[in-house]
Amino acid sequence: RIRGWASCSSPPLPRLQMALYPRAAPSLLAALLLVLIPGTNPFVLSPMHRACGRAAQTAFPPRAHSAGLRVPPLAASYGPIVISHEGGDALRIVPCSQGVQQESAAEDAVAEVLIDATDGWGDGHHATTRLALRFLVKHARAGQTVLDYGTGSGVCGLAAIKVGCSEALGVDIDDEAIDGAWENVARNNLQGKMTICHTREIIQDLDGIILRDAPEKGTMQFDLVVANILIGPLMKLAPVLSLALRQDTGRLCITGLREEQVPALSAHYRRFGVECDAELAVEEHSNWRVGAEGEGKWVQVTAKRRALTDEERKATLTYFSDAAVE
Repeated sequence: RIRGWASCSSPPLPRLQMALYPRAAPSLLAALLLVLIPGTNPFVLSPMHRACGRAAQTAFPPRAHSAGLRVPPLAASYGPIVISHEGGDALRIVPCSQGVQQESAAEDAVAEVLIDATDGWGDGHHATTRLALRFLVKHARAGQTVLDYGTGSGVCGLAAIKVGCSEALGVDIDDEAIDGAWENVARNNLQGKMTICHTREIIQDLDGIILRDAPEKGTMQFDLVVANILIGPLMKLAPVLSLALRQDTGRLCITGLREEQVPALSAHYRRFGVECDAELAVEEHSNWRVGAEGEGKWVQVTAKRRALTDEERKATLTYFSDAAVE
């Protein structure tokens, strides 16, 4: 998790600048281990790598404002993120960092989620997360179920429950993010209301999704489906997200997009019965990292799903078959 940039200044001396986030130390040591240990898979960090990296982080914590080194503050130091709706505060995301929980902003009736996003994306500060949270605050109703695909820290699923939904399922492909999300579930005392699982634990069905470890729940569809990822995975996940969405009454929220990517995404999702709304929600992100991809305007697409025609169902089956072969 090295997040930074390198740039050369004008002569006489080039200068290297790198922005290191709180978990940079483990990544640096892990990178050295990849080079020094023969036969190491450069795309998979073993538990040994992670353990050594965390030990290095404890022994040598990053220092801010060193020469040539710029370290942004921890998420917790930014303070809570407040999501408003209909003229009032509806949701507050209170970030934690390395086990240190920030104090609640106030004793009031505002729904509150405690989040440590060390192991997974989503502390409420990025524009795409805020867009997804606003969608949930607007559309969540008592008794509804939510699928948070690409759950990261679990923030969206947890927020959905806090604002009224009865149950949430968070899905991710990253084992560390899944562990962190489970910790956030416990941190918010929502065990039994939110489940976190890996993508490999899901069986796809034309009528929804089935949890491999909980087949007794049957085929599941959701009232709200949220996916805050990026355009590549979002395109591949089109049939998965559409079939997981309850027909006609369900609402889909897709974010992690740039505005110019929306036409292609809308056309692709239409193949699976999803009709995207014409109106986009837009949020601009700044105070991130100079030159980083996280800067600038991000958009959110909302949609509903109609019934699939027989031809579309056959095409969806073919799509899944082709994906399985790949």
